[in-house]
Amino acid sequence: MFSKQKIARNLFRKYQIKREQEAQITERELKEINRLYVKALIISGAIGVFFVVLFYLPIYQFPSFFNENFLHIQFWGLDFKLLWIRELDNILLTYLELYVLSILSIYVIQHLAMVLDFPEMQSKHYHLHSENIEKLSLEVRQKKEAELGLDPFQGLSRIQLALYLIISRFKAMLSNMLVKFLLQRFASRYVLKAVIDLAGAPIYAFWNAYATAKLFQKAKYYIFSIELTDLLAEQLHNDQRTNREIGPEIQHLLVSVVSLKRDYSEINHYFSSKLLESLGVSMDKNEFKSLDITALEKNANGKTVRWLCLLLATGIILDGNVSRRERRHLREMTRNMKLKDNALTDIEAFLKAYRSGQGVNYLHKKGWIA
Repeated sequence: MFSKQKIARNLFRKYQIKREQEAQITERELKEINRLYVKALIISGAIGVFFVVLFYLPIYQFPSFFNENFLHIQFWGLDFKLLWIRELDNILLTYLELYVLSILSIYVIQHLAMVLDFPEMQSKHYHLHSENIEKLSLEVRQKKEAELGLDPFQGLSRIQLALYLIISRFKAMLSNMLVKFLLQRFASRYVLKAVIDLAGAPIYAFWNAYATAKLFQKAKYYIFSIELTDLLAEQLHNDQRTNREIGPEIQHLLVSVVSLKRDYSEINHYFSSKLLESLGVSMDKNEFKSLDITALEKNANGKTVRWLCLLLATGIILDGNVSRRERRHLREMTRNMKLKDNALTDIEAFLKAYRSGQGVNYLHKKGWIA
């Protein structure tokens, strides 16, 4: 197999010459990335169906070859047979499918970066962004927030964390097993005998498309988040008075964001490190306390509170999603606030604008930044 990392870097260099210097997201670019998104979902779903069919059709065509060659195994009082040719074929095709899907992901993410002219050549974080785009396309997870002292899973017990990870990893397998069980239980075994295994093909197609969609959205919002993060960090750096007042609360704000998101993210790492850099502060790794907006409102001026609301809302929407748990937490946080015109109470409109690539324009329109 060809090196996936080498493919990613070759594509990055190929698309680099096509990037424009203008980083602002245009209507034409938004339409182009929507077309790329739909194309990626269709192809990834088709790959899932193709490999399921590729596995089962030879079994139906040559049943004796696949079902009569087995190993008789006795282990700890258990007696079973292993259809070794069939299982070997399954393993090889699964590996090949995952490889093909990974190549698709590399192409799609690198193409997305090219369409959005990302990263900017003149950016001082050019190498960081190009590295993160490469890691996103290769589906390499990072835990850089830990270097800052931020832990998304702080407060979860080991059992809660294990259950959270298990559920997220086995959704596709469990859903496929459920469909097959329902068909076997409530439909005629004889009529569906020849197609019962193929009945799972749409499930694999769905989860392939779902995984591609998640990766695409993650990369897209990483790119969207840079423009918004850089703007807010620059504004804070230039406003020294607000800078001094927000500095002592920034750690509590960042803790609130990661606690709500419950995941490591390139997006949040850049957001956190950029804010810490612009404010000239560092994290106290022994303190893990969330932001208390209501208490701050009693002691801080309105501009500082509005800025903290804006930064917290931004940190929450940067991944393009606000969950029900996050919305419930925000309602509780803002229930007794006197300052009504702020980004937390207006987070739905802020999120909608951000998803369409208009987050910066929305902030200017609302007058929350200069």
